[in-house]
Amino acid sequence: MYSKINIVFYYISLYNLLFLNLNKEKIMKELKTFQKKHLKGLAHNLKPVVFLGQNGATLNFIKSVDQALEKHELIKIKFIDYKEKESKLKISESIVKETNSFFVSMIGHILILYRQSSDLKNKKIKLPLNE
Repeated sequence: MYSKINIVFYYISLYNLLFLNLNKEKIMKELKTFQKKHLKGLAHNLKPVVFLGQNGATLNFIKSVDQALEKHELIKIKFIDYKEKESKLKISESIVKETNSFFVSMIGHILILYRQSSDLKNKKIKLPLNE
């Protein structure tokens, strides 16, 4: 039948699955202000990974943002051909909806997004739960 080690690993993996899903739901409804501050601090030294030009938020662009979020969790996107803040905010909202990510901040032409990676190997950022 099953060895004791297999049973222990089964319960550990079941616990992790349940705990991570509960934790993800608790954290992922909305980012709190102190969590955004934490993420802004982590993003300070990052360079933009994706650049948004005159073609706008195309399907390929959304795919590249999605892949970058899965790999890095926290990314910067640089707006190249957009000068008006309103247009950048509208595009940012659509990117956030399409990628199921969180808007952290927009400073100038740089958008910061966060999404917890579903791959355990890529989970690098642990959000604070309390201030």
